[in-house]
Amino acid sequence: MSKRDASEMSADGESAGKKVKADDGPNPIVFTSPGSRATDTRIIVFNQEFHVSSDALRIMSVYFKKFLDPINQPFRKPASESFRYEWFTKIDDDGSWGLSSDPKDRNSSTESFTGNAGLHENCFHNLLRAMFCRQSVVRNVEELGCLAEMADFYLCLPAVSNSLYETTINNQAFSRSIASNPCLALNCAYQLRHALLFREAMIHCLGPVSKPRYTELKSDKLRVLCTYLESKMTLTLHAIDNHLRLIQANKEVYGDGVFKFFYAALSTCYQPGPNGEEGTMFYPQYYRRLINANARDKLPDNLIASLRRALEPINKNLLRLDTMRGSFGVGDFKDAFLCYEVLDSELPWDREQQDWGDTSSFDNGLVPQSNFAA
Repeated sequence: MSKRDASEMSADGESAGKKVKADDGPNPIVFTSPGSRATDTRIIVFNQEFHVSSDALRIMSVYFKKFLDPINQPFRKPASESFRYEWFTKIDDDGSWGLSSDPKDRNSSTESFTGNAGLHENCFHNLLRAMFCRQSVVRNVEELGCLAEMADFYLCLPAVSNSLYETTINNQAFSRSIASNPCLALNCAYQLRHALLFREAMIHCLGPVSKPRYTELKSDKLRVLCTYLESKMTLTLHAIDNHLRLIQANKEVYGDGVFKFFYAALSTCYQPGPNGEEGTMFYPQYYRRLINANARDKLPDNLIASLRRALEPINKNLLRLDTMRGSFGVGDFKDAFLCYEVLDSELPWDREQQDWGDTSSFDNGLVPQSNFAA
């Protein structure tokens, strides 16, 4: 790398550079690390070019460690005068894409790609950010899904997982996208072994109570964990309902109006079905109505206190990312509980393992083909 092969090198070593370009696309994005060798690798992903040091690629990615200099292939001359390694976008017959170091693919067309090229450029940019110990910039769960797929293929899942702090913390747009697509978020969190994201997505997957979304999960392991948490909630609600029945029956302590109050609360949380069909009972909304009981309901103080004690086990919001939308049983969560808790011992991965990912496709020594198509 020359004294200034980037237009304005940022403090973290990432910049938009002015080094040699393959075409008239955007300026190359340059990644460097303190103590690493010059930017000796050029990677072209659709219209975006990246200039990086191969040192970080080898350290952070099992894929690049194995295939930058394959041991079963003869020594390669530098790809060009400026770069030792060059990788290009290659579109496969099925319309997906991958990287190729074959010089024949240098000028191959990408027009047959069936997905969103801009999305994949951004995701590969985030992949490099993670490899160079920067924070990723992920706007929604769909982008995270694309990034997780790349991280799985290039075997740098731990690096990407560690790069998500700024994406997850104080990012309401991202947290809202978890609520919109919780199954994808849960799969990504499981793949990346990201405990905070996993717990957040799990709460959303278990709602709404009348039609939980976890049934859409393809992973047997994740579905089993969801049904286990759902069963624990059922036992908790059973104990609460028994307590509430005792309260209703105790007219001597709570007065004659107690049963009338319960019936009114229950009836306001029922939504009739269309054309006389069976409707839906929003139990979280019902329990919220009981918790919110107050003097305006003309109830004695001891009844209000007893209701809150009985419902205390579910009166929690364990969402840590989506912090702007209130409590269970209200608004967007009128048919959802937010108190599902996944203990450390219940996380479906080995928390002591430092590196993970499937390397079986590398066993034959041949460069595996990626299939990024979304």
